[in-house]
Amino acid sequence: MSIKEDALDMLKETSRTFFVPISRLPVGLQEAVMSGYLCMRAIDEVEDDPSLDNCTKATLLRTISHTLQTTFPASDFTAVLGL
Repeated sequence: MSIKEDALDMLKETSRTFFVPISRLPVGLQEAVMSGYLCMRAIDEVEDDPSLDNCTKATLLRTISHTLQTTFPASDFTAVLGL
């Protein structure tokens, strides 16, 4: 399965409301919008996780922010998330 197919599957699992309009966007725009949506959704999951204390949430969110503001290999991002 390709990264795009994985992302579309994740989008469908997390939001049926946004899946349909995003999946109908033209190539290029679809990937950009889908990536942005899934990133914001992941950040929201960190913010809403009741098992994380505020200090951990702040550290994770600052690290994610810093990583997204740079050019980075995927391994940098997965290391932040402990994947």
